[in-house]
Amino acid sequence: MLADPLTLTTGLIEDEESLRSWGDVNGDFLEMAVHRGAVAAGHDDAGTFAHRRADRTEDPG
Repeated sequence: MLADPLTLTTGLIEDEESLRSWGDVNGDFLEMAVHRGAVAAGHDDAGTFAHRRADRTEDPG
């Protein structure tokens, strides 16, 4: 369900706590590591588990 734009409160970024974004850094790095291992084998991402020719251009013919 989307929020009604007329009822949203606005505030400056300065008003937020500056350390909040750093609160879960370890969790973010863990999530990236798990995500990288899970998707690299099936996508065109170059990486440890990527396919050998994954980062080449597609053959238009």
